[in-house]
Amino acid sequence: MEGMNIFKFKSFFVFDFRRYLKKESIIAFLVVVVILQLFIQYGKNTYLDILKSSEAVQKVEEVKVTQYSLYRQYAAFGIILFLIPSDFSVLFNNSTFEELLSTVNTAERLNIYKSFKGKEYFIERSGYLNFMGILFLLGVFFALTYGKNTTERKDYLKSFSTFSGFRKVFWARVISRLILLNLGSLLLCLISITPLLIENINLFRCASIPLFLGGGLVFSVFFSGGCVIGQLKDRKKRKSRILGFSGRSFKLIVLGLVYFFFVIILPLIANIFIKVKANDIEPLFEFDLYNLKLIQKVEMRLINRFGVLEAGEIPKKEILKAIEEELEKALENEFKEVRERENQRKNKVLRKIKDYQTISSFISSLFYFSICEEVSSNGGLTFIDFYTFSQLNKEKFTEFCFKKLYSGQNLPDTGKIENFFKKKEDGLFFAKSKLPFNFWLGILSAIFYVAILLLISYRMFLNRVIKGDPGKIRDFGFNINRFKFNYLVTADQGLKNQIYNFFSGSGFTSVDIKVDGEDLKQKGCIWLCNPRYIDDELDENALYKALYGKKPDEGIKTWEIMFRFAVENSKGRVIVLDNFFKGLKGKEVEEILRVIREEDIVSLYIGDNYYEAEKLADDELIFSLDDTSVDATKEVAEVLKKDM
Repeated sequence: MEGMNIFKFKSFFVFDFRRYLKKESIIAFLVVVVILQLFIQYGKNTYLDILKSSEAVQKVEEVKVTQYSLYRQYAAFGIILFLIPSDFSVLFNNSTFEELLSTVNTAERLNIYKSFKGKEYFIERSGYLNFMGILFLLGVFFALTYGKNTTERKDYLKSFSTFSGFRKVFWARVISRLILLNLGSLLLCLISITPLLIENINLFRCASIPLFLGGGLVFSVFFSGGCVIGQLKDRKKRKSRILGFSGRSFKLIVLGLVYFFFVIILPLIANIFIKVKANDIEPLFEFDLYNLKLIQKVEMRLINRFGVLEAGEIPKKEILKAIEEELEKALENEFKEVRERENQRKNKVLRKIKDYQTISSFISSLFYFSICEEVSSNGGLTFIDFYTFSQLNKEKFTEFCFKKLYSGQNLPDTGKIENFFKKKEDGLFFAKSKLPFNFWLGILSAIFYVAILLLISYRMFLNRVIKGDPGKIRDFGFNINRFKFNYLVTADQGLKNQIYNFFSGSGFTSVDIKVDGEDLKQKGCIWLCNPRYIDDELDENALYKALYGKKPDEGIKTWEIMFRFAVENSKGRVIVLDNFFKGLKGKEVEEILRVIREEDIVSLYIGDNYYEAEKLADDELIFSLDDTSVDATKEVAEVLKKDM
């Protein structure tokens, strides 16, 4: 059945693209845009508040210096360093820290209401209440659902496989939907951020391409997972006594569990793991206390040797030189130890951050947020850069203060204190977008997951749709006649699969079908599923144009297009109508029967309505004596078996 090659990749792309143009899809899209706009406005306001806060900090620093009369005061109160995040923080503002500042004095501290210099950084992780978080929640759910819908329509896939071959049908459908999923996500983002671009918040200065690449692959992973869920075996329709749900709900329950696990549970487990791993970092108060003792040791050594200079007292040149030598010695010993301890602590935190990001590269949901954090400059690597910036300024500020304190410049006159910052911007750290550690490992992992999941789905597709479960009915043979309406009464999916396999040669079959009492010279069929399954997937215009290359007549219906095309291309093939009449009107059924009885075609109708079969069939009804799927034929079979 690989002989027909009607539908091209473009056809499937157009089929799915036109679904996006339906009124319901457009309304849903616009609703999502409005929701995301609310979070963008919140993010923009937060970002602007940070900029205002930075200006306020700069003004405070200028005023503070004018209020000091002694460098000892300056050294004690210190300076404030402020982080300005990248523009992308507008889209991902609800991160581990919103405003990051560092108070630097003789013992540097890093505070946002609490310190983040050690394991405290790992205590709070980012939430979902921001643009990228909401996009993730909605995107993952849509990707899973979209993937499930792509592969679960067994009748649709089986029908189209007779037109273009099962390989092309599967891969063209999956790849076209993958492309549309990513294009739709990109379009949604571009529309949402357009107001920001108008306000000169340029998000394209950030690492936007890697972000969209990573985000698109993450959504593709969940789409591929949805394709596997769609291939799960259908459960019986009876209600479960224990769980209380029907078989129809089984796939939705699996989808919900996958969503909940990967979106909520797995990130929570990873966060708990990294918190536990961070417990070996020295507690901050012990760390600062040890550093303070080192600095006090230097101060006491200077006081013991030179005493305390009175206000306005200018020491002799020999003493100044000795003080300078003592300071140089302190910088090479105690202060060097402080720097080394700070670096050790920073590197330990950096290793934990890299551990977390390495774990994230293998978990798609965590990888998504890892990218968002670093691109928005709210991630761990930016935190380390700001930590380093604070350390460098601490060293310079400490050296600056000590030299002023012990060089005779400790004057009490207001306005004589020299500002450490030479320019207003010296206290600002302008963060840049970064990529998480092992970013490309995360990209390769996502590509690997997509490939594996789609291959699994394809394998399941072959076994479930193309080959199918043959069921229990065996050695069933029957004859169908040309110019006759032949009706096979069954609801047994296994028997349907065997009939499909008989014509396709793709799987097990024990069925033997003859035409007008003779063996088929060429096995092949056009399998037409119920038109409603096609109506759910595509519209009449797209279907007609794909089949005939032109626009259809106005008012033509799906069943007409499918049946007409099957008749026109039925040479050497049997037209199999699988419950094709369900949902059609009486006149429409009569028209199909007329064509079957007048045209030179061979057809087989498969249905589960015994009374319809008795009314419409031209010859004796076809059914297996071993078939128990339809009550009426089951009763007839029992009577016939007794008479045999």
